[in-house]
Amino acid sequence: MHGTTATTAAPAFFPAVANDDMISNLQDDLLLRILALLPSFTDVARTSAVSKRWRHLWRDAVALRFHVGRQPEDCTEADADGARRLIAAASDAIARRAAGDGPDVQDVELRFVYSCAEDEDDSYSEGPHYHANDITAAHVSAWLLFAARRVTRRFSLTLPPMMEEEEEEEEEEEEEEEEEEEEEEEEEEEEVMVEDEDEDTVEHEDDDHEEEGMVIVAEEEEETSVVGDDDAEEVAEENNVPFSAELPLSSKIEEMSLTLGKAILRVPPAGAGAFSALTDILLSQVLLNNGDDDDDTRLGHVLSSSCSPRLRRAQLTHIAGLSVLRIAAAATLDELRLLDLKDLHTLDMDTPGLHALSVRQCYGITAANISAPQLWEVEFVHNAKRVQIDGAASVRRVTLPMWSHLPRRRENDDQDSNNNLSAIWLLRHCTGVDRLVVKLWLPWWWSHMKEVHGDEVDEADTEDMMMAIPHMPNITNLTIQVNAHGHNIGASVAKLLSKCTEIKYLSIDVYASVNEECLDPSCICSQPKEHWDSQKLSLEHLRSVEVIDFLLLDSQIRLVQLLLASASSSLERMVVAMDMSHLEDGEEADFDIPCYGGHWVPRVWECSELGFIRPTEYEWLQGMQRGGQ
Repeated sequence: MHGTTATTAAPAFFPAVANDDMISNLQDDLLLRILALLPSFTDVARTSAVSKRWRHLWRDAVALRFHVGRQPEDCTEADADGARRLIAAASDAIARRAAGDGPDVQDVELRFVYSCAEDEDDSYSEGPHYHANDITAAHVSAWLLFAARRVTRRFSLTLPPMMEEEEEEEEEEEEEEEEEEEEEEEEEEEEVMVEDEDEDTVEHEDDDHEEEGMVIVAEEEEETSVVGDDDAEEVAEENNVPFSAELPLSSKIEEMSLTLGKAILRVPPAGAGAFSALTDILLSQVLLNNGDDDDDTRLGHVLSSSCSPRLRRAQLTHIAGLSVLRIAAAATLDELRLLDLKDLHTLDMDTPGLHALSVRQCYGITAANISAPQLWEVEFVHNAKRVQIDGAASVRRVTLPMWSHLPRRRENDDQDSNNNLSAIWLLRHCTGVDRLVVKLWLPWWWSHMKEVHGDEVDEADTEDMMMAIPHMPNITNLTIQVNAHGHNIGASVAKLLSKCTEIKYLSIDVYASVNEECLDPSCICSQPKEHWDSQKLSLEHLRSVEVIDFLLLDSQIRLVQLLLASASSSLERMVVAMDMSHLEDGEEADFDIPCYGGHWVPRVWECSELGFIRPTEYEWLQGMQRGGQ
């Protein structure tokens, strides 16, 4: 120990213990790699208190990470103080690195959106972000410029949408109403105690936020100043309109993720190899430069081989103003995901190496021309008027939507949105598919038509779209996600199953908004008139069945019975997970379904708030239960 004199030598089998700081003797490059493993830049800055040797090392850290953390349970204006300090600290740290002559930064992560408790890394909280309006156009511009010039591997920027004055007022009113309700339910003495505890809690939280949000540097002669809210008037002016940003051009960044809180994004002209190192890109929550047609072309160019020759994965989500997307991608592009591109109407892709394509919530698409000879997986959850995929025969997995019935098409009636054209095209041309996911929608509009037109509406006014589904002998794994919309699901599901005679694994996930049978004998869900479960299905290869959110309704019970009767010789197990939401606490479901040569056993149990224990899942197994039951 320091300040002591050892009088007894250490035993020979013990090595001599040095008084030096072994870690501080490491080279700077190795220490910087250690610092890069820390979760946030605040942690990196705090290491300056460990040793004088480390005092200035944090300034050259190869990773800068700023994260506001999880969504507070009761997010208020006061909770935003720590986030505001974090914004200022991030701005200050990046400004210092940009102005200095130190090394480039490998990784930069700026996340000012709360994450949900369940999934801290990937989730995006939709809750109020009172600090959103403290992020100015100047902040974003400086961060993106730094990315273009000084980041060498990964840059991620996640911003919350700016809060309008009306939204802030609504949030405040809701908070006031909740507080008033709580005060009415509590006694006066308890209210006083709660108020005192709340004040203490807020003080402690503010102290904690100040410690975590600010960059703390333990230096004797120099203190780190935090740049922040000096120009309050300018910030207030900028808060009235969404700011704009420019996509950073970089030949060094490998992974780029920009979620910009519905800001206007300008896509600058990019020359050949402008993103020569880029392998992964995500653009989200942006508006292309006021719908400028050039931005459509430029964004497609960014994703193309001449600009991004190494691109492997691309995600475009929640983007407005993108009407046409044309991509001539490099053979390296393996995965493309398009989500909620509400203005997109034309999709034109030349993707020679693409394996996975997902198109969801792009409801305006009228034409999709896709060249992807190596395509393996397609998720096309929208019914475009025209779909053409060069390479459809290579597809093995498909996810698509399907209406069970549609209003009968009449002359000069153009139905672009509510049809099964693209779904039927995929089923007919993707002949090699062995795994299929169908989002089956029963018609929500039927009850409305009956209310308006009464008995004048009948079966002749609708088309049974299940009849157009081709025979699919290669499907071995089938998932049906059925939205009942108040209808009985048995007949439509049975018609779909009749097209898949080779399935081995079946999953049926039921969503029913009401726990009631459709009792209308003339309803389309009861067609054809003869019993749909009177004849067995051809399911000789079916081995495993899973039914999720099952309701003890007649049509669903009959569907389970039909599956057991049709596949009892090959079936190994069936799991039925019941929807218990409609049952009262203490009420047990009356699960009484014939066994068909097997037996039912409870598989999962739940304990209610009142201590009542009841089964929620049953499993069917081959053979008689032990004891002959």
